[in-house]
Amino acid sequence: MVPVVLTPRWALIRALSKLFLVAAINMAVAPTIVAEDARQDVGEETARLDADDARQFGESPTRIDFEADPSGKELMVGEDIGRRFVDRGVLLSSSVDGAIVSVETYNVGGRSGGRCAATHDPLYQGTLTLRFCTPGDAEKPAGVHAVGFWISHIAPDGASLLAFDKDGKELGVVKTNRHQRQFLGIHSRLPIARVDVVPDPEIDPDYAIDDLTFDRPTAISR
Repeated sequence: MVPVVLTPRWALIRALSKLFLVAAINMAVAPTIVAEDARQDVGEETARLDADDARQFGESPTRIDFEADPSGKELMVGEDIGRRFVDRGVLLSSSVDGAIVSVETYNVGGRSGGRCAATHDPLYQGTLTLRFCTPGDAEKPAGVHAVGFWISHIAPDGASLLAFDKDGKELGVVKTNRHQRQFLGIHSRLPIARVDVVPDPEIDPDYAIDDLTFDRPTAISR
């Protein structure tokens, strides 16, 4: 067979063709790489939820807008609401010694607007803990498979939602990745018994939550 000898022009064309092919392949796989990076902050059994993932919260999700308790009584600023939602299956507490969780007048900017929930004093500080219980019985632990809320005022990586099972094992974590306000949620195949909302004091120590949403808590053994 007679060997093919490429002229400089044809050699250049072939080299450029290879470059275009490599670029096309990289563009095709880029979205997958981005999607994988976006999920690096969740666990193997969990997935991040957005505000439009309503179906993940079940047919009759619980939504708490912090305007009134389950009986319809209006909540007041400075009032301890830590046990006011036992009938809905959740208890709220703050990591700050001696502090209570109360409603505040700050508008987080979520679905309902109006009041929010936060540590009362020092205002908007510390870690908020949401512990699930059997509706109506604060002493019987329960778990959910989906939980989320609107949070503000935030910055990327400024606050995290950490989900734990009944034994305190971390199931997954999602972090804020936007400025000002965001819906932060997580879905887990395994029951979530507790959620911690943890601020990064180096980025943004102040925050509040609103429109807490979760599927119906189901009793779990200790």
